[in-house]
Amino acid sequence: MDELRHPDFPVFRVVVAIAAAFGILIAAVAAIYLGYSGARAPAPPAPADFGVPRLETAPVARHEAWAARQRALLDGAEGRLPITEAMRHVRDRADPYAPLPLPDDGGTR
Repeated sequence: MDELRHPDFPVFRVVVAIAAAFGILIAAVAAIYLGYSGARAPAPPAPADFGVPRLETAPVARHEAWAARQRALLDGAEGRLPITEAMRHVRDRADPYAPLPLPDDGGTR
């Protein structure tokens, strides 16, 4: 039973040897990675000129044209949205299921 408590080989030395081998392996891998440039992925080339990107100016121009059209529509409605007028009629009428009056002659739909 005594041989189970005290093995034939020095346990502490084996553990230290395994830890030292693992440390040397990590140091070797780090030295190869840092010292040999072929082990690293190449960096992308830096752009030489930051010119105006042609592909991004067309969407901006289309958006500005759309915004101008929307402003013109709202200016023609004196700043009101069409739903504002309809909601005012719904709020003002007594019968919620009555048809809305026509905007031109005051009749019903």
